[in-house]
Amino acid sequence: MESPLSARVHREQEAFNEGLQRDGYMRLFNHTCHLFLRRRDQIIRDELQYAQRKDVLELGSVSWKVWVEDNGIQPENLYCINISQKEINQGEESARFSKIKPNFRLMDAHNLEFEDESFDFVYGCAILHHLDFICALDEVCRVLKPGG
Repeated sequence: MESPLSARVHREQEAFNEGLQRDGYMRLFNHTCHLFLRRRDQIIRDELQYAQRKDVLELGSVSWKVWVEDNGIQPENLYCINISQKEINQGEESARFSKIKPNFRLMDAHNLEFEDESFDFVYGCAILHHLDFICALDEVCRVLKPGG
C-alpha cells in the first residue's frame, strides 16, 4: 500500500506532467498583487544577495530565471530540482541562452539526494503548498550549511 506521502508526491507529479493550469491563479494574482508585490519582491531581492557566489538550490526548476538571473545574482553553483520531467525540460529550455547554467535534476524535495550541508542558500517559489511541509523543511535544513 502506498504511503500518504508517496501518494501525494505521485499526485503532484502527475498534475505537473499533465501541464499545470495557472489561469485561475494568475487571474486572482493579477487582481490582488498590488497589495504585496513590491514589498515581497524587495525582501526576496535583499535575501538573494546572500546567494552571490554561493552554492544554491532551487526547489523547482523555472523560477531561477526571474529571481536569480534577472536580479544579477551569480551563484557559484545552482541546482534546480523538480519531480516533473516536463518542468525540468522547461527550465532547461529557459537556460539555453543564459549566462547561468543550472544543474537540473529530477528529484523529490521530500528526499533530497544531496550530501548534508551542501548548500549556502535554498529557496523555492510557490512550492511549499505542494509538499509535506515538515518533511520538506527537514530536508532543506539537512542540506543547508551552518548559517545558510
